[in-house]
Amino acid sequence: MLGIKQEALALDLGDDWNQKKVSLQEHKEIIEAPFTEKNF
Repeated sequence: MLGIKQEALALDLGDDWNQKKVSLQEHKEIIEAPFTEKNF
């Protein structure tokens, strides 16, 4: 949706994030806070 690769988004979100965790979030109906709090 944002045109950002999962790896790049994970790096931007911080040390607790990786590509796999970003991928899992994409498939959830409710998205965790870091995605909704960031300004991309």
